Order: sequence, then structure tokens, then C-alpha cells
Amino acid sequence: MKFFNSKLIISAFAVIIASQAAMFAADCDDAKNVLVNGSFERVSNGRLVGWTSESTGQRGASFTRESGYQVCGSYYGLITHQYGSFARLYQDVAIAEKASSVTLTMWGGVHELCRGEFRLIFLNGTGEIAGTRKVAEVKKRVPGLQKYTLTADIPASATKVRIEVAMNRTSNSNGIYLKMEAAKLEFEFSTSLPVTLAGFSAKSLENDVQLSWQTTSETNAAYFEVQHSRDAKSWSRIGEVKAQGSETGFFTYNQRHNLPEAGKNYYRLRMVDADQTFTFSKIEIVQFQPGGGSSVFIYPNPTRGEVKLYPRAVNFSVYNAAGRMVLETRSAGSESVDLGMLGEGNYLLRWSDHLNQSHSRSLVISK
Repeated sequence: MKFFNSKLIISAFAVIIASQAAMFAADCDDAKNVLVNGSFERVSNGRLVGWTSESTGQRGASFTRESGYQVCGSYYGLITHQYGSFARLYQDVAIAEKASSVTLTMWGGVHELCRGEFRLIFLNGTGEIAGTRKVAEVKKRVPGLQKYTLTADIPASATKVRIEVAMNRTSNSNGIYLKMEAAKLEFEFSTSLPVTLAGFSAKSLENDVQLSWQTTSETNAAYFEVQHSRDAKSWSRIGEVKAQGSETGFFTYNQRHNLPEAGKNYYRLRMVDADQTFTFSKIEIVQFQPGGGSSVFIYPNPTRGEVKLYPRAVNFSVYNAAGRMVLETRSAGSESVDLGMLGEGNYLLRWSDHLNQSHSRSLVISK
């Protein structure tokens, strides 16, 4: 029988919890957070400061702070549902002047017998603005919490944005609950970059995506940062193009995205001024298929060595620019071919598929 040192286990667990709290501290301490009591640390007369609560049912719900699952600080928020059918906690925030969009991040987890939602609701003088609500369903089952993010452009008529936590029971059992923590609301502000963008487009080529945009006037413009995403949420920089500076006229810019992944690809421009203010272009979506949608292709091309063939090769041969065969092999139906042993240059690859149909494509090896 093995014996474990319980003190060591508890100590190790405490170290893990402490390291997680340190990692997520920015979610609570960010100065841009416009929510009051976003980490549910403060109570007054038994109520969570800054938040309004509502519930229905025989015994309603309780809205408290507890400890044990906090992302940072000493407490997390808890809605405990008894016999009621609905409970919610919300906070209304005035729209900041010149704000163009808003982002809510919030951690949450739910009991297995309830449904929970985090919501962004835009309000004007008469109530909720129809069709503008954003909702994230809290699917994380406790123990543990998960981070959820909601982002939305602010409607022109909106005067307030409501942050709402709502839950519904799916059982008559007592003690159903929703845990919430580290709620953070940030406004993004529109900037006026002196660039008149006449157009922005993205086009799928055989092995790349060609991005093109045009401007008709620029004043103190510094550069264009080309950004790419697979989900329109997380963006990465794939290129930077210097702007004209201060010029009037029609200017065209181009940028290639080499070897994007198959499927949907999202692109946008981050247009940066000399004083580092910036704004974004519209988002362009490209449904990329290697080979430009052709039923026969080599991908990637150019390549550093390994290529994929479609249709799959039963046998294939490679010829150099002089027409001499430099490689020949047979397989059971290979999708990938390693040509890393060949030097840089132009080649012709010929292969046949399982139906004995012949195919050929030019190939460039560039190392």
C-alpha cells in the first residue's frame, strides 16, 4: 500500500491555484474595465455592489460572493437557484463618447442542472434595441471556470449597454447554481485615420491569396498592417506595407498570403497613422482550396521539399529542367511526396492515380 504526504499534495495544489490567479490577474486589474465590482469583491447590506438582481419563483435566488473558484482576488460571484424558474444579475453602463465597439470578457461555470448565459444588451431611451443582443451560453460544468468573450459594434441609437448574467433551472432540484468571475467591459474608440480607402479585396490563387487595396488620398499615413484570422476573432500579422505618407491620387497596394490553410480565411487592414493612431478596414473572407479549386494540383508550389498530390499518386516521376528523370517511385496511393533530396529549380512531376489516369504539373523547389 502506498502512502501519500497530504501536506505536500495540498501545498502543490495551492501553488497551482496561486499561479493561475497570477496569470489571470489582468482580467481583474485592467484600468480599461468600466464595470463596477467586476470581480464581485464588494458587498453592501448583503448585496453585490454595482449589480441589480431579479428572480422569479417561490423562493427566488440568492446572489452572493464566495471563495474557492476565483480567477483573481479573494471571491467570485454566485447565483444559487432554489425553486424559481429564472434568475438574473445585471449592470447598465453608459456608452462612452466616440466609442465604436464594446468587448465583454467574463469567466463562468454552471451546475449540471441549469443553463446559463452572459449577455450584451444595447439600450436606448425606450428599452432594448431589437436585433442587437449578443449572447454567450455558459457551457462549462463546474468544478472550474471558463472564459467567455462577447464583442459587438455599438448601434448608433444606443445610450447604454447592459451586461447580464442569466440562468434557468432544468430540474426541480434545490441548490442549482451559476458561478461568475472577472467580468471586464472595455470600449473601443473610433479613430479618424487620414486615409481614404477606395477598395480592399482578397482573391484565392492556386497556392496563395492575393490581397489588393486602393487609396485616393493619404495624410500623415505611416503603413498598412495586413492581418489574417481563421475565426475572425484572433488575428495575426502577415505583412506590412509602407504608405505614401501625405499624397493625393490613386494608389494601389498588394500583398500575398503564401500557403494559407484550406477553408475559410479572414483578412483585414490595420491602417496606421504617423502618430500610431489606427483604424481597421472591412473584413474580406476567402474560401481557400489548394490548387485554386482545380481537381488536379500540387500543394504547396513552390515547395521546400514535401508536397501533397491530388488525386493521390500510385506512381510518380520527377523530371528536371533538362527533361532528365531524377526520381521515380511507386506507392499504394500516396497523398504526400518528399522531394527534399532534390535541389532548387524547376521540375515537372508526372503521376498516375488508382484509375491509371495520368497527371502532370510543373513544380518549383525553393529552399
